[in-house]
Amino acid sequence: MAISFPQSTQVIRSDRLIPTALAATIAAVLIVGWGLWGWFSRIPLVSLCSEARVTADGMVTARCAVAVDAGTTVEILTPGASAPPVVAVVTRIADRFTMDLAEGLIEVAPSDGSRLAPGTAIGVRVVTGTISPLAYLMSGGVVQQPTATSAPAP
Repeated sequence: MAISFPQSTQVIRSDRLIPTALAATIAAVLIVGWGLWGWFSRIPLVSLCSEARVTADGMVTARCAVAVDAGTTVEILTPGASAPPVVAVVTRIADRFTMDLAEGLIEVAPSDGSRLAPGTAIGVRVVTGTISPLAYLMSGGVVQQPTATSAPAP
């Protein structure tokens, strides 16, 4: 003999699941939106240069472990200051034709034409490219950077 629960079965039949369906739809929209952001947005890949210093003429030289050319985005950082980074342009790259710049060094200057005071504590940051946040997570946070190549001997 089957046991009947008329009140329970009536409540189950009358439930339209509107709150549950609404919550599931909102969750799905949020997850899809987050996935689209992770796929299509871009974050910069940066590399810090070592041995950054201001020269007597207000230019900045730094040794960079990544490949740098004239079109590379370079920023000058002032440690401990709340000022934003200063966008800089690459003025010279050490190669076999540049005799007064040591191998592996680059020379940059602020893009606004200003000069820095010699002896100022600075850092140099090079933007080597961009990557989507999803690709960055899938790589485990390890991204191959383009390395600097030595100039061929003459």
